Amino acid sequence: MDREFRNNKPDMFTVELFDATSDLAESLAHSEVIMRFTNSNQVLINDQDAQRLVQEANELHQKLYAKDASRDFMRENFPRYRELQNQIASNPVLQEQSEAQEMAINFLREVNQEISQLLGIDFGSLTRRPDATC
Repeated sequence: MDREFRNNKPDMFTVELFDATSDLAESLAHSEVIMRFTNSNQVLINDQDAQRLVQEANELHQKLYAKDASRDFMRENFPRYRELQNQIASNPVLQEQSEAQEMAINFLREVNQEISQLLGIDFGSLTRRPDATC
């Protein structure tokens, strides 16, 4: 589909529009909010303890909520899962990453709303893939 779109671009896709969208993307990438999010992700990647907490919590979550998890297994392991959740909630690296992610999402939603208002359409809907059933 991308190849077909590129080969049959509507006339409205001019060099000026391409340049403007490239400038917008670069401005967004270099915004304080997005840079904070990017940096917090890098810190998280480099923090072995935070990575271990998240991985252990995810693995235990999958086991606890699996179809074949017995009541005994849940009773024995749920306290550890709660403990991991508390450790994640109090981990400064994970707190920063979570806060930065939330701020980035809100920022991008605001940008989407501004663009949508300028264009008079839901700009974000243009990036969604159509359902396979459509």
